[in-house]
Amino acid sequence: MITESNIPQLFTTKTGTYRIIKPLGKGGSGSQVFKVKFSGNQFFNAGFFALKYLCDVDAESDPMRYKRFKNELRFAAREEYHPNLLQSWDSGSVEIEGKDYPFYVMPIYPTTLDKLIATHKLKQKKILDYFEQLLDAVEFMNQQGFVHRDLKPENIFYDAENDLLIVADFGITDFSEGDEFDTVETQTGIRLASVRYGAPEQLYAANWRKYLFHQEKNVDERADIYTLGLIFNEMFTGIHPLSPHGRGFVESKLYEKHKKLYGYEGIFHNQEDLEFALYSKEMSTNSRTYFQEKYGYLDELFKQMTQRHPDQRLKNFAEVRAFLETKGKILEED
Repeated sequence: MITESNIPQLFTTKTGTYRIIKPLGKGGSGSQVFKVKFSGNQFFNAGFFALKYLCDVDAESDPMRYKRFKNELRFAAREEYHPNLLQSWDSGSVEIEGKDYPFYVMPIYPTTLDKLIATHKLKQKKILDYFEQLLDAVEFMNQQGFVHRDLKPENIFYDAENDLLIVADFGITDFSEGDEFDTVETQTGIRLASVRYGAPEQLYAANWRKYLFHQEKNVDERADIYTLGLIFNEMFTGIHPLSPHGRGFVESKLYEKHKKLYGYEGIFHNQEDLEFALYSKEMSTNSRTYFQEKYGYLDELFKQMTQRHPDQRLKNFAEVRAFLETKGKILEED
């Protein structure tokens, strides 16, 4: 195991050498991420990158997490390019005390989606575009037989230069359909998802999952659809939809209207009380239906994407797209 006393300062590949500058954070599967400076040969320019390597486990101490990281590395190094999926720049391994620790190198992005949401500066007219970028990325994975299973705003980078969201962190992705990936047997009772964003079928131990959902192997693309529904709502409202203060799309616009009229957001026990406060001030009956007509379809989409039972959700990304195309709506600023 790599400890603070034996952390390598240099990582070398055929491409060049990477020198650690500072830690950036910890990833899943016992990995750590560093900012590194690259010194290449005459064919590659020097620059700064992020290097992610497996440091807490090795192939002997924890074969399951080791295989997961190796699968993540292979997928990041894939030949098929997608603008909204993380692609690695380089990869290799470092030997410490006779054990092999793999790593891969990726671009450094200025921020992540969770930090972008926290600024409350996401332009409404851009949100649907970002949502469709995420749909494209995860659908691309699914077309290859892979299920991400750990989508969340902190696992999505923002490329400011190209205005793109980049899906990353494939540590618990289901690669079982890929011939070049290692088969990873999940231990009974292991939860493979974020508690805040995981679909219900991911958050139960095997026995509970079998009881509630009738199938043990029920974690498929519908789990990613569920999570993308949560993320879409959070991008729009700025609040996690399952939190105590979570809101629907229409309700969120009503709160915004209240703040514009009264100078503060207010706290209401239900949407009816909020509507009464608004309509008793300046909103006419026509205004009352305006938000429902403009944003009500998004509440319906969210509902269909986040049904508790996977069999009751939209079953694939084609159905999500068909729903949006049928409505033919574009999000614009009010």
